[in-house]
Amino acid sequence: MIAWDLIESIYARPQRELPGNVRRITGQQLKYLRDLIDRDYPGELRADGPWRQVWPPHGAHRYALIEDPAGKNHRLEKFSGLGELSGSLF
Repeated sequence: MIAWDLIESIYARPQRELPGNVRRITGQQLKYLRDLIDRDYPGELRADGPWRQVWPPHGAHRYALIEDPAGKNHRLEKFSGLGELSGSLF
């Protein structure tokens, strides 16, 4: 599996209580996605504040992997442009 496959499978199932660009994910999915990105795109996952990493792959979307320190509400957020990201990229 590659990171894109996992992301597609996560976004294939809508979650009504969340905006369309946000998905709640499990701790295992978060770890697996990080591992896949690190394996296939080394060095591209960047810290963007505490508990938050951004993956800016080539293409139209950017992804934020947000870890909940309490371990219950991890999220994956998709953005279509850099202007939508909160926090600093530099």
